[in-house]
Amino acid sequence: MDERSLYEEGNALYKQGKYKEACEKFEVAGEQGNALAQNRLGMCYHEGIGVPKDHAQAFYWWKMAAEQGYAGAQALLGYCYYYGDGVEQDFEKAAYWYQKAAEQGRATAQYNLGLCYESGIGVEQDFEKAAFWYKQEAEQGNKDAQLRLSKCYREGIGVEKDLEEAEYWENEADKDD
Repeated sequence: MDERSLYEEGNALYKQGKYKEACEKFEVAGEQGNALAQNRLGMCYHEGIGVPKDHAQAFYWWKMAAEQGYAGAQALLGYCYYYGDGVEQDFEKAAYWYQKAAEQGRATAQYNLGLCYESGIGVEQDFEKAAFWYKQEAEQGNKDAQLRLSKCYREGIGVEKDLEEAEYWENEADKDD
């Protein structure tokens, strides 16, 4: 059976609550190079669904998917490196993987990359880049990013001070979903 069919079969089993069997299919598909299966298996290991909880195994599978360009796994790899979850903490590698995912428009990776640039964690501090990434995420509706961006405009951090723009983003963050 090809890797795509194995992934789809695993996904169907997962939806039925047959997690152990699903993980077996994800593993075979992942070994054949299916990034979706690798990512899903990483989630299973991270949460202990169908397999024993093992953050190092989660990292292993996410890394395989991330190296194929899968944005979701790249963002998760950034998280792992940032917090030392399943791997030794490394802020530079965290920022690297957040950047990869952020460039593909991955939600949260853009915000997290903005935080890295604002704080100078894993990258050289750069308020303009922080504001840029906050704006990318804010436009996707992330309230935390909207509030950060509002602060940037209110205080002139990485952008020209603009109280109208600050108010706009603060109002966006205050909207109910």
